[in-house]
Amino acid sequence: MEKIESSGDIISKGVTSENAAYGNKVLTQWLIPSIHPAYARLFCAHLKNEGVDLDIIFKGSCLSWKELMTQKGFISFEQFQRLISNAINYTQCPWLGLKISTMIQVSAHGPLGYGALAAQTVRDSFKLVEKSLGTRLSIYHFNLIEKDSRALFQLKEMFDPGEAREFIFTTLLGSFLDLLEKTSGHIGEGVLVLFPYDEPEWSDLYAKRFANIQLVFGRDRFEIDMPSSMLDAYCLTADEFAYRNAVRECDALLDQKNQGGDLSSRIKVELFKAQAPYPSQAQIAQHFNMSSRTLIRKLKLEGSSYQSLLDEVRKELACWYLQNSAKSIEQIADIIGFQDTSNFSRVFRRWLDCKPSEFRGQAG
Repeated sequence: MEKIESSGDIISKGVTSENAAYGNKVLTQWLIPSIHPAYARLFCAHLKNEGVDLDIIFKGSCLSWKELMTQKGFISFEQFQRLISNAINYTQCPWLGLKISTMIQVSAHGPLGYGALAAQTVRDSFKLVEKSLGTRLSIYHFNLIEKDSRALFQLKEMFDPGEAREFIFTTLLGSFLDLLEKTSGHIGEGVLVLFPYDEPEWSDLYAKRFANIQLVFGRDRFEIDMPSSMLDAYCLTADEFAYRNAVRECDALLDQKNQGGDLSSRIKVELFKAQAPYPSQAQIAQHFNMSSRTLIRKLKLEGSSYQSLLDEVRKELACWYLQNSAKSIEQIADIIGFQDTSNFSRVFRRWLDCKPSEFRGQAG
């Protein structure tokens, strides 16, 4: 990951703002839970089937393959982009997103996916995607705009994803076209796609992967443009009963998301926003207007605890600063609430089975 100087420290390019005052906000955006782990699992499974050593893919990450497989909540964008970066560097395949775009099927999107397939019309299908994308991926806003007989699908980035941009947009485009084909039988003719980055050297691979589609690079946003008449088609896979059930599930997930996610996710967000010394369990319970006993009970039902969430936040912050800043290990220990550097090193070894200095050496 390329680094640039900013305010006497080194911050990853694509992560920092030109105004260093926004640094904490951007850091929080990169580290809060935002991506369903199914996408990372499918990505890693593909690499594993291709003979890639997953230990290499998880190098420099605060996650492991075993942890990812048992992950219940969303993972952070930092965790996801680390896997992407390591995979691209190892395979020397910067067009890796084009390959992965063939395997992220609609069924991978949970209730959103099977609801989109079961909708009565293609318009209903993509309206559900517009409304419910945040139940699977909260780093983008998806908008469907119908104007002058055209349907425009726009994906708005919530923050700069840096070097992961091409990978994410090509995989999302693959899912979009998969849904369009499964619901309407349409294979892409008459579809125009705008990419918010310059034409890559491997653009011929785009033409092969997305045949029959007009591709334009160097635009200011990602947009899919097609005749709005395509939305009028009845879905080949329409199922009213399945659609109603899926919409109910999506609505429940949206209600939870609008409240900040499950309790574990909301607590992690508050801890990421906080600074050492971190709030106690009692203070967190008070913040969420409940007793400590109620908080403990609710977290237990989610398979979590306050201490495990605090450990996760400290671990992710420690990994971030070790990989992306010039701060000393002593400074990092202080930032995440360890007064004793040797204690920080001992806990870090328990977390990741290596010393902080060894982990820092894995930065690439």
